Amino acid sequence: MISVSVYKLLLILLIVIVGGYFYYNYTELKIGSYIIPIKSDSINQDELKTYVINLDRTPERYKKVKKQLDDFGLKHERFSAVDGYLLELHDTSKSATFTGYDIKDGKYELQPNSRYLIRCPNMELEYLSNFDDIIKRTLTAGEFGCYCSHMEMWHNMASQNIKYALVLEDDITLEDEFSKNFAELITNLPKDWDIIYLYLGYSPGKQFNKIVFNDKLLKIMPDNLFIYATAGYLISKKGAEKLMKYSSSFSYPIDNRMSQALNERIINAYKTKSLYINTPLSQDPRDSTIHEMGRNIF
Repeated sequence: MISVSVYKLLLILLIVIVGGYFYYNYTELKIGSYIIPIKSDSINQDELKTYVINLDRTPERYKKVKKQLDDFGLKHERFSAVDGYLLELHDTSKSATFTGYDIKDGKYELQPNSRYLIRCPNMELEYLSNFDDIIKRTLTAGEFGCYCSHMEMWHNMASQNIKYALVLEDDITLEDEFSKNFAELITNLPKDWDIIYLYLGYSPGKQFNKIVFNDKLLKIMPDNLFIYATAGYLISKKGAEKLMKYSSSFSYPIDNRMSQALNERIINAYKTKSLYINTPLSQDPRDSTIHEMGRNIF
């Protein structure tokens, strides 16, 4: 007969094996509306690059955000945004080529339920102007430029093998404790994260589905209809590659396309519990280059 001590030893061994399997194969334990992190991750500052997306024709905006980053001692690079007015577009049904300026000036009108090719600097995208219950209009030149800008940023990460990037648009304002809060944030990240929003809006009147990860992060759950804003986010190379592949064909602005990727469980997204940055959307919506170029949030 096997002694009691042997049974205990076998039981302990079984617990260790099962516990080890759980630890190495699962990143979190959900209890009610909370997540207990089983495995966490951190980012070495040497692995992280900070970028400010800025139009060449708006140097004053870059100068303003550069001063903030310099004051916080944050090294960064300026990333040249794609100007939607200068973009070349192609109407596949008419074999016609035109620019964003032509859209702005009313010389070329985009039609509903049509297919267009958008020629970004390093890629060609497919825009399907499908009208539905969410969007009942065609996109603007500014929205095409914004879309290409973020796609080009993700392409840059993939081609340059940049592991992590903090991506900021040029009309943001950093909160007073930004440097301290961000440094603490990146020391305790969930293993499964692809993108972390530092600022986020969502459809008015809709339930914002989230689960608490820790005292700084909420995990955004699918089925939020639409979340929006690309003003500031932390993204991994893995997340950038997922989004770039998913977003090569689109009908909505870039932030809404990212929201679709979340709702279809293509990416894992989180948001900071406190406000790290402010944007014109939370201040004066007129103080935005994107707004001036005709972008609407819905």
